[in-house]
Amino acid sequence: MARTDYFMDSFEEEGYPLLKRDMADGEAAARAFGTTALTEGMPEAEALESEAGKEQAASASVFSEAEKRQAMRRLIVFCLLIASGLLGLYYVSVYDGTRYDSHGNALPPAEVSDAAATAVSYAANSATNFNGKWGEWHKEMIASGMGEGFQDYAKNISFLRELIRQSRALNVFVIYRDGNGSSDVSVCIDEARAAPDIAGVAAVEAAWGGKAAAEPNPWDYSHDKPVWTAYAPIYDKEGAVVAVLGVDYPVPIIRSYPEWNKSSRRWNGFRAIME
Repeated sequence: MARTDYFMDSFEEEGYPLLKRDMADGEAAARAFGTTALTEGMPEAEALESEAGKEQAASASVFSEAEKRQAMRRLIVFCLLIASGLLGLYYVSVYDGTRYDSHGNALPPAEVSDAAATAVSYAANSATNFNGKWGEWHKEMIASGMGEGFQDYAKNISFLRELIRQSRALNVFVIYRDGNGSSDVSVCIDEARAAPDIAGVAAVEAAWGGKAAAEPNPWDYSHDKPVWTAYAPIYDKEGAVVAVLGVDYPVPIIRSYPEWNKSSRRWNGFRAIME
């Protein structure tokens, strides 16, 4: 007991102050260490945060640039689509389906070509009714210079009138050649029709050469009555071409193709038949 008391007394006198000092030194050291560590760690943490911020900003910048490029591509595609759509609308509005050959000449639709072929065929078939005897009579009538005063004039002209009654032709007329070789009209059944303009018409020259042919384009005989004028040779008994039969043949299909009708305001200016 006395020993213990001695130890306690000794501790209180010598050890305890030392312990308190050591503890105080430890606490001070700990505080100093913590403050130093915190102080030393702050710049590094701030540096890390700064680097992270830079990386994030760079990432955001790259992402923004990528978005801009993508948006620009979308805008370009959109503009191209709009432009192509407008171009398509313009093409549809002005294109009438006309085809062109290698020389830039417009090619008529099959329906227009068929109408011309029908008129030519009709003229050629009709002309055969006037070959031989009628051709001889017409040759003599022209040679006489008597015109309507020539014998059997009314009778022979009635054949032409009958041709109109039996067919859909709106008019028929006959062409002869004078002493100078120029073509002129000797007989025109529809007297109200303006004198056919045959000067320099290639189809007339073709008929004189023995080939039935049509004018380059149809035209309006009267309001809303398109016709195609075709020509065919008339022969005498010896087989010589002594006259040309002209026929104004109706082609109602041309109403659907006004761009080929030379009387139409919508005429495209091209020939449906190349001479």
